[in-house]
Amino acid sequence: RGSLKDVPTLRGDNYTEWRKKVDLAFVCAEVDWVVDEPQPVRPTEPVREATDDDVA
Repeated sequence: RGSLKDVPTLRGDNYTEWRKKVDLAFVCAEVDWVVDEPQPVRPTEPVREATDDDVA
């Protein structure tokens, strides 16, 4: 039975093996809510409304 302790540390050259073992661990743990989307890019500057000011 797969578990997270069986998943090797991710390195650049072992992604395929790592992904298979991660998927197996989640299936065995009956986790079906894992997000499979890339993380959004964080803005370089804070986004502020025209009405925002520095006064708290």
